[in-house]
Amino acid sequence: MDTASTVNIINAQFAKQTGCKIIRKQTPIQLAGNKECISPGLAVFDLTVDRVTKQISALCLPDFQYSILIGVNIREHFPFNISLKNLSVSLPKNEFVEQVLTTNIETEFNRQPVNKELDSLLQEYIDVFDTKNEPVGKFEGEKFKINLKSDTPIRRPPYRHPRWKRDIINEQVQELLVNGSIRESDSPYGSPVTTAMKADGTHRLVIDVRELNKITVDDIEPMPNIDDIIEDTVHSRFFTKLDIKWFYHHFQIAEEDIRKTGFVTQDGHFEFLVVPFGAKNAPFFCQRQLRRLLRKHRKHVISYLDDILIHTADLKTHLLILREILEIIRQNNFRLRQKKCTFVANSVEFLGHVIEDGTVRPSDRHIQALKVYRQPVNKKGVQRLVGFINWLRKYIPKCGEWLSPITELLRDDVPFEWGEEQEKAMRSLIDYIIKGPVLTIFDSTKPREIHTDASSHGIAGVLIQESRPVAFYSRKLTAAERRLGPTELELLALVETLQLFRCQVLGYHTKCYTDHNSLRWLHQFHESKAKLYR
Repeated sequence: MDTASTVNIINAQFAKQTGCKIIRKQTPIQLAGNKECISPGLAVFDLTVDRVTKQISALCLPDFQYSILIGVNIREHFPFNISLKNLSVSLPKNEFVEQVLTTNIETEFNRQPVNKELDSLLQEYIDVFDTKNEPVGKFEGEKFKINLKSDTPIRRPPYRHPRWKRDIINEQVQELLVNGSIRESDSPYGSPVTTAMKADGTHRLVIDVRELNKITVDDIEPMPNIDDIIEDTVHSRFFTKLDIKWFYHHFQIAEEDIRKTGFVTQDGHFEFLVVPFGAKNAPFFCQRQLRRLLRKHRKHVISYLDDILIHTADLKTHLLILREILEIIRQNNFRLRQKKCTFVANSVEFLGHVIEDGTVRPSDRHIQALKVYRQPVNKKGVQRLVGFINWLRKYIPKCGEWLSPITELLRDDVPFEWGEEQEKAMRSLIDYIIKGPVLTIFDSTKPREIHTDASSHGIAGVLIQESRPVAFYSRKLTAAERRLGPTELELLALVETLQLFRCQVLGYHTKCYTDHNSLRWLHQFHESKAKLYR
């Protein structure tokens, strides 16, 4: 929401993806910094706030940095109370609070800051933001090494591409040469190149290093667990997310290994001086360097590749840590992508989840993707759908039972035939997720409960704190398990749920609830009921 804007603006690609009605009408717009542009059309859509739905319109802008920007004219439809002091937006007699991002959209950080101290801080460190599209800085610490199992060089002929793609490749190669990321090569190594389309429709140069990766010795640096990251934020109320631009390209390659990064195009042979995208150990090496730099602040700072999340319970601590992190970024020559940074917000999207006030929910990006999800036309499409749903599985009660008709199509002995049963299951799952399920973040200081259930089709469980769900578990039964009796199935549900939430219950007093009363006497009969006891 922008209280200085008199119009609503929507990203044109986002409007198309979400099925908005588009009215073709060219309209001139003046943006921040007196920048002028032309909107190609007007999008019309329904906006729901606190169960109140109104039809509103927004000017379309290609490549606009936000999905939707709501202007002050929205008050014609919703009588918001806007507090600039608290940066909050509310409806009368309701507890609805809209997130306000204090993200800079111009070099001079035109957006209203949380307070003068933040504004001053961002101005002090404006040099760490990519405001002039300058080449990325170079990290002066440890250099990236490529240890191979074989000394035999990997070389393959260049892929042939149509002229338009060849021009894109040449343009990006030239850009990498100019900014010092690559150089001409006479290395015996040569991997072919192609391009991959990004979300905004542009193409990115991709080196096909699959053959090189096959003979590369693995790096064993562990990547952070997403569930651990979310749990670490349970008591935090202020969030800042920093996005490092061209993260890999900040790290240099050891001189003796530069030749191993050789790649060939239809127009030349080159090699990387910085870590290339696609290299097998690149994520682990870069993660290790950032983890070491931020080790002192690990209580309040989380890094996951190019994303850094700062989270604190109070504003004063937040600003102190933000200053220290920006100084670390400056000292190590990193550059931040300003349009993807969020400063001192009450909620934040991180790794596909929205974290806010001790709760977590799926990101709007994933929900929007589900809204336009198309019916699978083959088994590979079913695999993609199941993978997408499984990623959101912890938000869905009895997901295994709902998903069962769809996963049946993945069996080798079942031909692909998308019927009414599968369509109903998919729509039920999508409708549930679109409603925006919210989970409470696990808090180790609070009592915990495990609730389980079983049926002839599947087992299910949920971890609960203070009557609120933390995460759900479910799966369908195998053919052998369907022959088990009620007592065995109920016990199976309890055991597997406890195993899943082992980290949350081990060493703590935990209440377990099941609707099968006979399980209460389990410990008294372990000799005669050895199977159940095991």
